Amino acid sequence: MRAARQRRDARISLWSTLAVSLFYVVLLSAPLVIGSMVVMGNFRGQSEPINSAASNRTAHFSSPSRDGTSCRNLIFDNKTAQLLEDKVELCAHSVSQANSAPRFNWGGK
Repeated sequence: MRAARQRRDARISLWSTLAVSLFYVVLLSAPLVIGSMVVMGNFRGQSEPINSAASNRTAHFSSPSRDGTSCRNLIFDNKTAQLLEDKVELCAHSVSQANSAPRFNWGGK
């Protein structure tokens, strides 16, 4: 009688230990699986061709020259931060706007 009870208690202890161990294995491996899926998704997204026609993925920066006749136009890809286009063209605004005081000064001077 006592031996049967000890075997039953040992069996219960074994199954409870296995259940708790399995819980912790799942708990610790789930973030690894989810993280690897996210990383692989980012790698797949980088292999897409860069399309300069997509306006929501690009940023346009225009910097006028000192004389105000020409502007340097830069177009960046927002996702990869790559320079897509770098052109020096005639400015679309007048010379008086280019010679006006800048709106922002580094250091607040």
